[in-house]
Amino acid sequence: MTDIWLAACAILAGFTGLIWSADRFVDSSAAMASNLGVPKFIIGLTVVAFGTSAPEIVVSISAALKGNGDLAVGNALGSNLANIGLVLGVTALIAPLPIQRHLLSHETPILLLVTAVAGYCLFDGKLSMPEGFLLMGSLIPVLSI
Repeated sequence: MTDIWLAACAILAGFTGLIWSADRFVDSSAAMASNLGVPKFIIGLTVVAFGTSAPEIVVSISAALKGNGDLAVGNALGSNLANIGLVLGVTALIAPLPIQRHLLSHETPILLLVTAVAGYCLFDGKLSMPEGFLLMGSLIPVLSI
């Protein structure tokens, strides 16, 4: 029974540290980029998004190198679902989110297109190296908006 409590405390401590460090990271990144004159939308799209995705990238690469490609794909899909469902949903419950017109007219179609391409690439149950390059290359138009 002691092992369960120890594990529960370790998970709680890790979760607390994760929340605290993520909060510090987001605040620091946003402040630094804002001081450099970077628009808030770009800060969220690049600096914060890449930084908060780094753990998923490390886990996915590690899983793929160990022959657990299913874990890598599940990690990526689960992370996106959690970000959209939990993060965006909980935030909208707490405070209304203003949506700018260009977000719907520019970013949403690109998001849907990239999602469709990813679905097509995963449809056969494998993600090949050329498909990986295709998906990575699809990041360029998103970041250049």
